[in-house]
Amino acid sequence: MESQSFEAVWSRVKRHEGDVFMLRRDGAFRYKVLPNDVVVIKDRDNARPSRTQFEKGLTLIAKATCPSDLSRGGVWGASYVFAILVDKRIRGGG
Repeated sequence: MESQSFEAVWSRVKRHEGDVFMLRRDGAFRYKVLPNDVVVIKDRDNARPSRTQFEKGLTLIAKATCPSDLSRGGVWGASYVFAILVDKRIRGGG
C-alpha cells in the first residue's frame, strides 16, 4: 500500500462498515465502527481492535505479507486489521 494518510484510510474503513471481508483463513466477517474501535462481527470471535491498532498496522502494512507480520509489530487483532487494510476497497480507495 502506497503511503496514504491514516485519516483517508480510516474514512474508507468507516465507509465499508457492514461489508463482508475475508480472513486469509477462517472465512468471512463484518465489522461495526465505533468512534475509536472496530467491532468484529463473526460467529465465534469477539475481536475489537482499536483505531490505534489500525494506525500501527498502516505503518507496517507495506512490508507485511501476512497477519503475523503485523502481530510481530505489536498489532492486536492482526488477522482482522490485516484483512481490512489489504482489501482493495480500503487499500485502493474503492
